[in-house]
Formats: sequence, C-alpha cells, structure tokens
Amino acid sequence: MFVETAGYNPGYNFHRKSAVGASIGSALRKEMKSNPDLVLARQDGKLRYGHTTKKFEDHTHEEHSQLSSFHSRMSANAESSKERDAHRRLADAHDEAVLAHREAAKSVRGVEGLTAAGVKVMALKGSDEVQKRIFGHELSVKDIEELNGSGLIASKHSGALVNHSVFIGKMNTKVTTQVLDKEGYPIAEVERTYKRTHESSTMEVEHDFFKVSDQLKGQGLGSEVIAHQLSQYRKLGGAQVNVSTGLDDGRYMWARTGFTPSDAHMDRVVGVASSSFHYYLKMDKAEAATLAESYRSKPWELAGLRNPTSKSSPRTLGQTIFRDSGDWSGKMIVPGEGQPSNPGFDHAVKYLNRNKSK
Repeated sequence: MFVETAGYNPGYNFHRKSAVGASIGSALRKEMKSNPDLVLARQDGKLRYGHTTKKFEDHTHEEHSQLSSFHSRMSANAESSKERDAHRRLADAHDEAVLAHREAAKSVRGVEGLTAAGVKVMALKGSDEVQKRIFGHELSVKDIEELNGSGLIASKHSGALVNHSVFIGKMNTKVTTQVLDKEGYPIAEVERTYKRTHESSTMEVEHDFFKVSDQLKGQGLGSEVIAHQLSQYRKLGGAQVNVSTGLDDGRYMWARTGFTPSDAHMDRVVGVASSSFHYYLKMDKAEAATLAESYRSKPWELAGLRNPTSKSSPRTLGQTIFRDSGDWSGKMIVPGEGQPSNPGFDHAVKYLNRNKSK
C-alpha cells in the first residue's frame, strides 16, 4: 500500500550520478509541473519520492492514472532490480485503483460519472437537459450497458472489456460501444442514436450499427440482444425504432424480425415479390401480383417464405425477394408498457425469443 509521505523535503535535490539518474530527474521535473502532489528529495543519501498530502485511497481516478504512468516510467529507468520492482508494484496498485474507481463510477449519472468510469464523452452545452428529456434522467455506464445490451454480451464472456463513446448533441445522444474479449479482440460493436423532440413525444432510436464477431454468429446472440433492447425501450415509454439496411443480410433480417419498410421501399418489395412468384412458383402474373400485395402489411411473413429458389442455391424465396429488392429504410413501433401493441412488434417478440421455448 502506498502511504502518505508528507515529511519529504520539497527542496528537490535530484540524483545526477549517472545518465539514468539525470534522465529520471528531468522526467520528474516535468511530472512535478503536471502533478504538484508528487515530491522528490534526497533522504538517507538516496532518491525518494512520494505524495505531499494525500494517502493512496484519497486520490481520484485521474490521479491514480497519472501515478501509474509515473511509476511505470520510473520502473523502466530504475538503476536496480529492487527499485524497478518497487515502482512496478506501485504502478500495479494504481492500475487496480483506477479500475476500482471506474467500477464505482458506473452507477454515477451525468457527464462527470461517465468520464470517471472511463467513457469518452463529447457533450454540448445543456447535455444534462438533453439526457433528461430523452431518458428521464442523466445516463450512467450501467444505464448504457442495460440499454444497448452491451452488458448482456459482456456477461457471457469472462474477462470481457467494454468501451463506450458518447456524443450528446442538442437533440440526440449517440452511443458507440465495443465489447472486447480478455485478449483484447473485438466480440461485438453496437451503435445507437436516441432522440426525443420534447418530453411528451415518442423516443426515436436509430439502430445505426450492430455486429458480432464471426465466431459468435449463428448462436442466437444477435436476436437476444435485439430482444433485450426492445424490452428496454418499452420501459422508457415506447419508441419508434428506425433501421436502414446496408448489407444483403440486413435487407432480409430486419424484415424477418418485424420491421416494415417505408411505403416507397415497400412498393419495390411488392414488385419484386410479384415477379418472384411468377418466376419461381410458376403463377400467372395477375395471381402473383395479388399474392404479393397481400404481404404489404406483413413483410415479416413475406421474408419468412421458405420455398426453395433452386437446387444449387441455399436461399429461400423470402431471402431472395428482400435481397433482390435493394437497400431500404423502415421502422418498428415499440409500445410502452401497458400501451396497445401492434402486429410487427408482436411478431418480433415471438421471433426473437423463438429459441427460448426449445
């Protein structure tokens, strides 16, 4: 434990018997300017260092971080193994303190709490009011990890690290989260933008980006995270969730989940469906057009058509229709708790939780 050392003489008499000692003295002079709590003095003929007023446990997480860097540099330039090991132990102790501070700060709401927990935050003036309007209160790290499902992902991987970046603008809050395994390799990345024009309006959520690593695909993690996010929106009074497809898989996946393309995009989907029914199912054009139109209000059922398209292709008819329809933008209305539901959301709940009943 690094203890208070208020008795050090602040009249710094730097060790200059060697080039290493001189470089340490130079580094410490710079350190002293940025961290006035640090002092260095000769004591018993040896170079000593310590804090002037604070005990180890009284430092902020920023100070612990600075002191960890300080002791790491001192360890690298130490003249003896004993001195090197002592600095290394102190650097490790400060690192542990930084992590403890960040863990404690995860429950603290507001920009200061986010920053103390290690979150990269860019906030415009009035950010506290923006958060209160959107979420009902200022955000904490625990709020973020519950809202975007990153905490759920991390809980499934021992030693996972979660990094957040938050931008709070005049009307919205964008949160980008990366989950890393204990080796530092990406497990998942989630980006969501939340906005609400005034307190009585419905929250809008842009599902900007969501990706899991290749080794995690096919395990149901994506469905579990989306289901978790929708449940969080319900707790916040409901939301309009907006999506835009940028990949072939997204064109099919979002429709299959329960999202509805915009009217203009749905016109194109219905047109492709009509042509596909005529070509693959050998229906006459009028009959194919009527059947395609019947799916306009339930695109998730259209996406779910499992008719094969050819012996050589693994694509189902539903996948083919949406992938051939091009990129689209659409939405789902998530009702708040106690509010009337809708077919798209009802389907999403069943579809996303389909593996739980097996």
